[in-house]
Amino acid sequence: MDFTGERYVPNLDAAEISYEHWHRYLYATQFVKNKVVLDIASGEGYGSDLLAKTAKKVVGVDISEGAIAHANKVYKKDNLKFLVGSVAKIPIEGKGVFDVIVSFETIEHVGKEDQKSFLEEVKRLLKPQGIFICSTPDKKAYSDLPRYKNEFHVKEFYEKEYKSFLGSYFKNIKILGQKIYDSSNIWDMQEKDKNFEEYFLEFSKNRFRLSEKNKDALYFISISSNGRLPQSISSFLTDLSDRRVVVRDGLAAHYMGEVERAKLELAKSVESLQNDKTELENKSNQIAKLETVGLEKDKKIEELNSVITEKNREIEELNGVVT
Repeated sequence: MDFTGERYVPNLDAAEISYEHWHRYLYATQFVKNKVVLDIASGEGYGSDLLAKTAKKVVGVDISEGAIAHANKVYKKDNLKFLVGSVAKIPIEGKGVFDVIVSFETIEHVGKEDQKSFLEEVKRLLKPQGIFICSTPDKKAYSDLPRYKNEFHVKEFYEKEYKSFLGSYFKNIKILGQKIYDSSNIWDMQEKDKNFEEYFLEFSKNRFRLSEKNKDALYFISISSNGRLPQSISSFLTDLSDRRVVVRDGLAAHYMGEVERAKLELAKSVESLQNDKTELENKSNQIAKLETVGLEKDKKIEELNSVITEKNREIEELNGVVT
């Protein structure tokens, strides 16, 4: 599928937006083992396919017939199927059908009434002890501060507003944050740290996919002793200055580094120069045409002057005869 800015596709060679989308689905995998799962706004289908690796059954629903046709063609598993349907009226009958319902970057794409209908449908289809995992951008950070308007978003939420909205349908709510920051990692190279889950992606064969590789260290940090080594945990240092530049390309919001920003600015400059060159060529063509017209007029003038000279000579001859 081609990227339009409305639905993420794994063949998009854009690291930041890929990190955001893949991380949400990977985070959700811890809740779906041997569960019956509904993925609302499943889009291209890569996320539903990921969940189906460990879930008992996964149903992906999307309003786009093209997206569903693509998903059914590309992702084939016995425990996975895709259906066309809207968030306001999910095409599945019954009540309490699913253990887990996930919906990432969906709810902001519809208005208030459809958002209410969406949550009512979720409550209808979710088992009494089931969980609903839903992501949406923070209106303050995503839109207000950068003064940005995503053309595909209808109704975004502020944090308190979002929690209050969910609280109208669910008793217990936890709000998690997600954002890409520049960071430094320190990890145990011999044993896996059990205090957190880590996921790996790589861009290969023209798309992002899960990787079986491990991280490569650039530096070694050793802890040595003749006695018992102290317990240690892996750690992350995060740069909160957030020096990445937000670039809005008309399709989606990407966090890009200085190099990417410079490339973008260079591309814009080249495009501007090309436009100037085209305009200059057009003006040169116009001048050339005017010069051609001028030459033709000069030729006509010369011809008329010759005719006038000939006529004057004839007049002088006639005057001589008369005299």
